[in-house]
Amino acid sequence: MIVGVPREIKPGEQRVALTPAGAHALVDAGHRVLVEQEAGSGSAVRDEEYAKVGASLCAVDAVWSGAEMILVERMKDCAVIVDVAVDQGGCIETIHATTLLEPIYRVAGVVHYGVANMPALVPRTSTFALTNATLPYVVELAGAVRDDPALARGVNIWRGRIVHPGVAESIGERATPLATCLG
Repeated sequence: MIVGVPREIKPGEQRVALTPAGAHALVDAGHRVLVEQEAGSGSAVRDEEYAKVGASLCAVDAVWSGAEMILVERMKDCAVIVDVAVDQGGCIETIHATTLLEPIYRVAGVVHYGVANMPALVPRTSTFALTNATLPYVVELAGAVRDDPALARGVNIWRGRIVHPGVAESIGERATPLATCLG
């Protein structure tokens, strides 16, 4: 895929839609990246940084005509964003969690819907969907944790005891070794 990064043209917009690290990741994944010259200047990102990671610096017309996917920071007025990942921090820069009482807000003319935990709106359906999807894994994991050291490293709590050192440290507690809990 050829990914294009034009310079932002909205008044006051100084961001760029892709960092050099992002360009590097795309190039490493086998994609071609076209960056408009000076696209990152408002964010203090120099053209040389993009060139160093394998992105091609181009005039604006070459970016728009040569790219198969364009990355930009702006959206059209009256566009709508529904962020279903808002409970985990969201995937849109301008999103924040909303409620059912006030489900939407606007930023730069774009309607944002960020109701956290949308499946709670249909509790019976979501309960059965979640448990039907996860039960086979729960059954498998419940038996395998004792026998598989790789799975055991992923256990955080066992019968009310914190067994994962990172979890314990994050709340100022001491971890109980899982082997002790398993007996």
